[in-house]
Amino acid sequence: MPLTGVDLGGVRWSETGTRWPAAVDVEELKARSEETPAHSGIWVVRSSGTAAMRDFADLG
Repeated sequence: MPLTGVDLGGVRWSETGTRWPAAVDVEELKARSEETPAHSGIWVVRSSGTAAMRDFADLG
């Protein structure tokens, strides 16, 4: 599934444990993320819009 146009704000990820599609620029994603202070190597993507991640999921 392509991630083009998907707001990844709030997604937690790590360089060693997360497998991204080849088209994802991990360095660019890292620039849009903040490393969690309590867990070195775990990153959280900063929100880029107003939609919450749950808005993309079918919760019905």
